[in-house]
Amino acid sequence: MPALRTALRFGVVLAAAVGTQASAEPDYSNLTLNLDNAWLLVVDPNGARTGRDPASGKEVNEIPAAAEWADAIDNDVTGEAAKSFSMTVHIDRPAAGAYRVVVVGQRRGASKLVVSAWATDGSEQPSISVPIDLKRGSRNEYQLHFQGAPGSSLRLDKMEP
Repeated sequence: MPALRTALRFGVVLAAAVGTQASAEPDYSNLTLNLDNAWLLVVDPNGARTGRDPASGKEVNEIPAAAEWADAIDNDVTGEAAKSFSMTVHIDRPAAGAYRVVVVGQRRGASKLVVSAWATDGSEQPSISVPIDLKRGSRNEYQLHFQGAPGSSLRLDKMEP
């Protein structure tokens, strides 16, 4: 019986038999989008969505192995609510193809959309950082091109209304 080798990657335990032929290589690819003071919605190549729905403001999580969250820190001393927040959408093993990214401003000011990705072999792809001038209710849309193959690069195109 072959020995088992285990590894922990992004909270998932992966096990592979040593000395046997695996039917497929493990997929370590992931995609992470982050920005401050805006809602973020990501639509995958199949039409599944994760993030905040721009119309309702409700959280949606339809993309398999994806999560979205907002981080804010209230003042523990005064109890004053946070004046800013950061929103993140993370997708494990994302499908290759074109994603639609919708950004809806919730506060006025400068922000930056940061997109990071890792290939199927776990190698980091060059990240993208795009400055955005937000206004409350402003809407910006982008098309994000992702390929999980090692050596691939992300491409982010602004979509005009």
